[in-house]
Amino acid sequence: MNIKTKMELIAELLEDHPHLRDNDNQLIATIWRQYYIDLDISVRDITGLMLLQDFAKGKLASTESLVRCRRKLQEARVGLRGELWESRHKEQANVIEQVRTF
Repeated sequence: MNIKTKMELIAELLEDHPHLRDNDNQLIATIWRQYYIDLDISVRDITGLMLLQDFAKGKLASTESLVRCRRKLQEARVGLRGELWESRHKEQANVIEQVRTF
């Protein structure tokens, strides 16, 4: 079996599925789904309890690390940025000013 790093997997997903570029929840769900597919477990056979137990045991990649990888990729590779990337970064200066005045 070909094992990819998180960064490689996320880059591939962002390239192949542009709708994942602006939706972390869909990206995470897609990666977790692939984890079970790689184990040859039908997604239809997974229970909520099984998902929660696997997440608690650290078998599933953490949401934080997946989102961090996505952010780093989009920062470095313009072609992987979603439609909302630029508007979020334009708002950044406003947020920084609000934090300073708080």
